[in-house]
Parts: sequence; structure tokens; C-alpha cells
Amino acid sequence: MADENANQEVPFEKKQAVGAPEGVTNGDLSEGEVGNGPAAPVINNTAPKKEPTAEEKAAAEKAEADKATAEKEAADKKVADEKAEADKKIADEAAEKAELEASKKEYPVYNDEAADAVVSILKEAGVTPEESDSFFRAAVESGKLEDIDVGKLTEKVGKEKASLIMIGVKDFYNRNTQEVKKVVDEVYKVVGGEEQLATVKNWALEKEKTDPAFKAELDEYRAMLNSTPVQARLAISELLKAYNADPKTSSLKVTITEGDSAGSGQLSLDYISRADYVKEMKVAEDKRDTGAQERLRARRTQSIAQEKQRN
Repeated sequence: MADENANQEVPFEKKQAVGAPEGVTNGDLSEGEVGNGPAAPVINNTAPKKEPTAEEKAAAEKAEADKATAEKEAADKKVADEKAEADKKIADEAAEKAELEASKKEYPVYNDEAADAVVSILKEAGVTPEESDSFFRAAVESGKLEDIDVGKLTEKVGKEKASLIMIGVKDFYNRNTQEVKKVVDEVYKVVGGEEQLATVKNWALEKEKTDPAFKAELDEYRAMLNSTPVQARLAISELLKAYNADPKTSSLKVTITEGDSAGSGQLSLDYISRADYVKEMKVAEDKRDTGAQERLRARRTQSIAQEKQRN
């Protein structure tokens, strides 16, 4: 029986553990330690999570609230800006319509012998400004003399007066067409041709959308470009300089004669202060004298440039 027990194998868990004190069996060791000694310690490099203090929680909540408020204010501002822009567009369209309606109730003053003679004949024939507008509106919009309603004009004033009116209108139109061509030629000469003019024009139209100060200047330049060749020359040269000074554009290369008024930006116009400009402009507007208004705008534009140079 003793031999039988001696030959019986001792279960693993009851065997003496290797490297352990006497009497410590494999079964006394934890899992992972059996037969290999103590298990390697587990290293955890993760920093213990720190709970935020009451002050930190309050600060985080305030930051979140401030962010939400800022986002709401930005959204509200965007809506308000879009509404303001839409309202301005409506107001501008209404003002333009009102101005058009007002022009139909008053005879225009052209400060041109032929044009003003036409107006006088219309007045004497009892043609109202509104009726006159109906005779010439299509031609004004298209720029073509053949669009004048000569038939209705003749019915209203008679053949003889209608002929006199058409003579005056053609004279005025032809001279103005020639003047417009002079202005266009002068502008092309300064800016370097039609293609470069289109480049400057498109740049100006985009810039005025985001730059109110530039828009105000551009409105004055528009009036000058619709005036005499000299004024148009000054306006386009200033626009060209502004275009070339913009870091977002590629400078246009234009050959301008040395000492040229367009190249230097100088023009011999009488200085006019802002107060005198406002006073004289009111008189010109009351008289509906568009020519005087354009000349005043040109003088004031040049005066502003002179003031900037002095300062």
C-alpha cells in the first residue's frame, strides 16, 4: 500500500512552488505566478482624473453661455444686415421711381441752345413734361433717334413745329454723340483700351460693395466720366491709380506721357470748400442744371485730392 502511494503522482497545485518558501505550494500562488515567481507589477501612467472645482465649473459654464450668446448675436446681426440691405434696395428703387415721376412733371434744363429751344417749343405748344417724356422716352432708353414717336409728336404740335423740334433734337444728339466719343477715346487712352477699362470697371464695382468710402468716391467719378473729356480723364486716372495700388490686383501697364494731367492726377480746377460746394450744389439742383452739378462734383473731387496732399 505504501509503495502504491509512493508511486502516485502529487497534484500540481500541491507541489512545492519553485522559488517559494518551504511549504508554499503552487496552489498557494495567485494565477500568473504559478511556476514563474511573482507576476510583474502593472504600470499605469494615466494621471488620476481631477474633479473640477466649483469655480472651474462656473467658469466653464460661463464660457459656454458666452459662446452661445456671441453666436446668437452674430446670427441676429446677419439677419439685421440682410434686412437693412433689402430695405435700402427697396428705398433706392422707390427714390429712383419718385425721381423719374418728378422729372415727368418738370421741364428739364440742358444749358444747351438746341436742347433748350426744343423745350421752349414744347412749352409753347402746350405739351406737358409728362407728354414730352412719352414722345422721347423710348429714344432716351435706346439711344436711337429713330425711336422717337414723331407721329404722336406731330399730332400734338403740328408738322412745322415737329420739324423744328426734330432739327434741334438731332443737333443736340449728334453733338452729344461726338462728345461721348471724345470722352470714351480719352478714357481708353488713359487706361490702355477697352479690355483694361473693363478690368478696372469690374474691380471698382466689386470694391464698392464692401468699401463705403470708396463707393462715395466712385459715385463722384461716375459723374465725371459722364461729363467732359478732361473730367473723365481725371476720374479714370484716379481709378487706375487706386486699382494698381490694390495688393489684390495685378498692375495694369499703361504708357502715359510724362507731365500728362492724367498721369499726374493734377487738373486745373478752381478750389471749392465743402460749405461752398453744398451751397452751390443746392442752387444747381433747384435749377435742375445737371451740367453745373457735374462741374461742381469735379471741382470738389479735385479739391478733396488737394486737401489730402496738403495733409
